Amino acid sequence: IGGHPILTHNDTGTFDVAALKDLIQKSLDDDKGQDIQVIDLSGQTALADYIVVASGTSSRHITSMAEKLCERLS
Repeated sequence: IGGHPILTHNDTGTFDVAALKDLIQKSLDDDKGQDIQVIDLSGQTALADYIVVASGTSSRHITSMAEKLCERLS
């Protein structure tokens, strides 16, 4: 966040999934997300390496967090 490249690659040229997970987690935390949980799925499925789940205080709060996260990822 804050001008840093979002979709980064590690030293081997592969996509840096951990950096993306950290960015998502930081975005939710910055927006006062509650009960943020990161579930590590590495090696368990080809679908995803992590699932990040958070709750909010209201549907408006959750919508705002989602919109800001989409902006930060674009």
